[in-house]
Amino acid sequence: MPSSALISRLASIVACLALSVGLVPAQANDAPVGPSAEGAKGPKAGPKPIRKDRVFVKDLEGIWIARDYVEALRAVRLPLAAARKAKPLAVNIRKDRNKFTVLRTDFGRAILLDIVDIEPGGKTGEFRLVAAPDASGPVNSTDVTYLPARGKGSEGRFDSMDFSDPSFSKKRWRNLVRLDEGLGHFVNGIAIAGSYVDAKGQSYTFTQKGEATTPEGTFAYEIALAPVAGQCELIESVAESESAPRKRFGFDWKGGRLHLFEVTSDAKAGLRCAKEPFAVLVPAAAGADRT
Repeated sequence: MPSSALISRLASIVACLALSVGLVPAQANDAPVGPSAEGAKGPKAGPKPIRKDRVFVKDLEGIWIARDYVEALRAVRLPLAAARKAKPLAVNIRKDRNKFTVLRTDFGRAILLDIVDIEPGGKTGEFRLVAAPDASGPVNSTDVTYLPARGKGSEGRFDSMDFSDPSFSKKRWRNLVRLDEGLGHFVNGIAIAGSYVDAKGQSYTFTQKGEATTPEGTFAYEIALAPVAGQCELIESVAESESAPRKRFGFDWKGGRLHLFEVTSDAKAGLRCAKEPFAVLVPAAAGADRT
């Protein structure tokens, strides 16, 4: 099961994809054509036309997330609570050295596969990703996973598509939207990015890019996305090394105020938030810092 740090690092990857498209080899006519008296050969069949609605990997490059999860997150501003309303689904399609990969995750587990091909469907706008654990050599049909999709791109780019995931959505069609920024930045911007003050007039700032400034200092942060039973909403510092201590505090929104909680760790109970907040923050001003 990937950690929230692994998902956050993954979410920041936005690779540039390029795919060379070769024409289908020309096919010979049914009847052989002999040379003419002048020794010239007869006409050859031209290449088969490429369907106008054909989808290529570069059309789908980027990070995608389920629209219903995004709507739930905007409504409550709490990632774990949003996950209980709409199961998360994020898809990252990118180039990895000499191959193209597709990673799907619900923030609790992740599946990474190589893209073998994108096949047109029977109807306009339908297609499916053909994926396998390893596409560096011959691919056995028993190893193939089909990921059905549908949508219509604009000038070679898709901004949304319907996706039927066999592992995370039980093949139910879900609409995905493309993220122009990293997943972590996107979640930060909805959940807590802004400038605040507490009851003592002390300042707190959380930027969309993941920098937190509190009365105790400045540190890089990320928000926990993995839905763990019983765990409260968490803001965690990004440790520069494995041995470095990690700051953690819980958060919640109540009446337009951001509540921060001390977090305790127990081998049996896991990470728990205190019942009472140690700080209640009010937005410093309209148009709080979200950079």
